[in-house]
Amino acid sequence: MAGVVFHLFVHEGKRQSEIARILNHEQIKTDLGRQWTKKSVEQVLTNEKYIGNDVYNRRSGKLSKHRTAMPPESGSVQPSTDLACRPRMGCS
Repeated sequence: MAGVVFHLFVHEGKRQSEIARILNHEQIKTDLGRQWTKKSVEQVLTNEKYIGNDVYNRRSGKLSKHRTAMPPESGSVQPSTDLACRPRMGCS
């Protein structure tokens, strides 16, 4: 689905609210089974994982314990080495 959102935004110049309207008209739900909103489209467009980056050390915790958010400077963002599917390359 991220590939469709990126295509509509980048190649067709649609705004977030227009993209949400299109996806809802097509009865396509978010990953949580909800209708699309301007904010949910924005979250896809700005999510590091959806643009093809691997994100490390954003949370910390032991198995079966609560996870704790780490300060942004402790994390690492690197281009993904998984070339099988990258939304920025038009893959959905």
